Amino acid sequence: MADVLVCNSNWNGTKHGSFNWHNNTSVDVTITQIPNTTWPFTIASPIPVAAGTKVACGLIDTPGTYPYQAVGCVDTRATTAKNVIIS
Repeated sequence: MADVLVCNSNWNGTKHGSFNWHNNTSVDVTITQIPNTTWPFTIASPIPVAAGTKVACGLIDTPGTYPYQAVGCVDTRATTAKNVIIS
C-alpha cells in the first residue's frame, strides 16, 4: 500500500485504490471535506492523522479530480484546496 503525505497538494490515485495517509510532520493534521463537494475517500470526514503516524484509507470508484482540505498543514488556509486525481 502506497503512502500519501498528508500535506501534498496534488496526487494521483486509482479507483478503489488503497493507500496510507502518512503524517510526517510534527503536528496533527485533519483531512476534511470541503462543503458541497464529493468526498473521494472511503473513511468518513474528518480523518484525523496524528503527527508521525499513518492511517489506512481507500478511494471511491468514480474517476475525477476531487478537492479536500488538510487542516494543520503549514501551507493550508481555509480557502486552499488539495486535490486527488482518481483514474
